[in-house]
Amino acid sequence: AIPLTFYMSAFAAIAFLIGLSKGTAAGSAVSAILLNTPGEASSAATCLDGYPLARSGKPRKALKVGLLASVIGDLLATLLLIAVAIPFAAVALKFGPYELAAILVFALIFIAGMAGGSFLKGLAAGGMGVILGTVGLD
Repeated sequence: AIPLTFYMSAFAAIAFLIGLSKGTAAGSAVSAILLNTPGEASSAATCLDGYPLARSGKPRKALKVGLLASVIGDLLATLLLIAVAIPFAAVALKFGPYELAAILVFALIFIAGMAGGSFLKGLAAGGMGVILGTVGLD
């Protein structure tokens, strides 16, 4: 949806993208509750409680609780983001090449450690992701 925002004002574009994000978070709960199929990763936990409630004959109650939880969660997350964005941005702007390289090395080691069986395969997969992610950069 980002290409749709190229000709919008900055305020309208950000409002549009936030609306899409919040709408998909709330809307994916519908399929999670009624079909036991989450529409996105954030609705996976909704399948555990919402679907059994819908199967027991209370789908309207499950949908209302899912929507309410989504709205409250999004509101709290947005308020938290507003509170911490400026301090985090101030710290991030002080990062130089050494800090960025250290973060990259940490991320690769983390990926390799989470890969499971083979540390080298995980490191290779992380390195391949970095190589593919840097195509087109100057």
